[in-house]
Order: sequence, then structure tokens, then C-alpha cells
Amino acid sequence: MDMIKPDLSTLANKLKAAEGIATWETPRDLARISLDAISAQESLGRTQRSEGHLRLTGDGVDGHTASLEEVGILMTRWQKLVTAIGGSSLGFKGLRGRMSPLVSTQTKLLLNAGATPGSVMLEFTAAQAPAEELYPNGDVPMGDIAEEPLVDVAMKKSLLLLSSVVELGPDVEDGKFLEEVVELGPRAASALTEMAKAVSAGHFDLEVEWREPSQPTLRTRLRAGDARRIADIVTSRKLDSEPETLDGIIHTITDISSIHLQLDSGEMISIKPGKIGHEDLRPISHGDRVQIEVDVKTTQRIGEDPSPTYIAKSIRRATTYRR
Repeated sequence: MDMIKPDLSTLANKLKAAEGIATWETPRDLARISLDAISAQESLGRTQRSEGHLRLTGDGVDGHTASLEEVGILMTRWQKLVTAIGGSSLGFKGLRGRMSPLVSTQTKLLLNAGATPGSVMLEFTAAQAPAEELYPNGDVPMGDIAEEPLVDVAMKKSLLLLSSVVELGPDVEDGKFLEEVVELGPRAASALTEMAKAVSAGHFDLEVEWREPSQPTLRTRLRAGDARRIADIVTSRKLDSEPETLDGIIHTITDISSIHLQLDSGEMISIKPGKIGHEDLRPISHGDRVQIEVDVKTTQRIGEDPSPTYIAKSIRRATTYRR
């Protein structure tokens, strides 16, 4: 019996006429586009989760094995970067205070690890179903409305940021990298620096891919040398810190260890002396009310929430008030 071959001309014409259809570079991309189109026709509203991968190669990878500690640090810091950039998109740019739990939920990634010869592959997907964020009340808007969860926004900005440093020439002032880091704010810049340090310390070459349903696959590559350059650029220009003025009662006075300052809220904070020397502290006595100019940076320890680190630039007595 003769096999009847399906007529694909109608489908081909629709693909040609479609606007905003995802481009493709590999057979996998083309297969994904086809499956996304079928799924979109059978569902109301955005239902598919985006997914991507981190592929590690370079001197830090032996076959398809790598240091568990180094990979674990990189995974943690990649999640922090995506969350920080997602928060920046909603206005959370400063270093003080905790990230909004809603942002953390909407940018959370789930790991599905595997390996391919000569590399370590870390597959991940968005933890939250798109409908939970886009249609919290179950009301799906009718018509062709752009729907993009925060995790997609954050991942796109993350990949574009890494691509901009790869394209950066000898003159750092040329290109979009500095402009983009400044726009994202110090919290995201700090997360970027920590992620770059993890790539460099692990001697990894990092390939990142993000696949959003019905959208072009985004890819970029970050080599260990480029990662070191990111950390140097951001820290040398203090893009990962922000200035702040602290007022309070001084409890510990020293130029070789931490200065302890009690804020008006009652919180006791520790400040590194930084640029403050013995002569600066000579007029200050225990119990004086002082004003300290500081640079605030974020310190990230594995398994802990980011915490601020204060580095002093100057100090002066605010009043003659003694406690």
C-alpha cells in the first residue's frame, strides 16, 4: 500500500508569513520552534516554561567532570546574578536591604544536570509556572498580548551583559558594557563580579543558552580570561559599591580593626577603617555622636544571604553630644 505523504506547503507558508518567529542556528532550535507552535495553538495564554543551560569547558573540566565545590559556587552565583538583574528591572538596585521575596520566587531556577563529552552541562528551567505570575487570578487576557515572566527578562539581560563584555575592545570606555552595568545598579554589579570570580577561579569557559518559547534561542560564551576582566573592571571603578553616610554613637574606636557604630535604630554595625587613620580618630571619644562616610559593598558567603560590608572614607563628630 502506498504511503500518503503529508502536504507541508500550508505549514511552510504560515511559517514564512509569521511575524516575530524565532530564528534558529541548530536542528534543536528548529525542532523547538515547531513544538512551541503546536503547544501555543493548543493552550490559552502562556503555559510553557523557559529553559537553558550552562555548559562548562576549559582547563577546569576534565572529560565531563569538574570540581563539585567550584561548580556549586558558580551555580549559586549564577542564580544570584539572575535574581539581582530581575530585581534591578523592578527598581531594586541598591545594596541595602533584602531582595523582594516576590523577585526571588519569579527568578528561581531549577537544575537538571547532565554531561556531554568534554564538558559539564547544567540544564535548568524556570521554577515558577508562567501562569502563576502572568495570570495570578486565573484571568487570561484575550488577543495577542506580549507576555514575559520576570525570569525571561532577567535571563535576557544577563546574556546581553555577558555578550557585551565579550565584544569589549582594549578601551573599556568603548562599547555598552560599562553603561549597562551602571544602569543595572550596584546590587547587580556585585552579583556579576562574584559570578565572574567563580568562573575565573574554576578555570572554566562558560557557555550560556536560554530558550524562551516561540522566541530566538539566546547564546553567549564567557571565557575565564574575560571573567577576570569583568571582575577587574567592576571593582576598579567601584561599580559594585555605593556611597552612604551613617550617623550614630561610636562604641569602638580603632584604625586597625573594625569600628563599631550604633545607629539611631539601635542596630550595631561593624565598619572597616578603610581610609580612616589614627589622626582622624584622635578627636573622637567613646560615646560621641559621629558621621561616617562609607562605601557599601555586598559580601556573599555560601549558604547565607548577601550582607553589607562598610568601608570608611571619613569620620567627623556630628555634635558635642556625649552619651
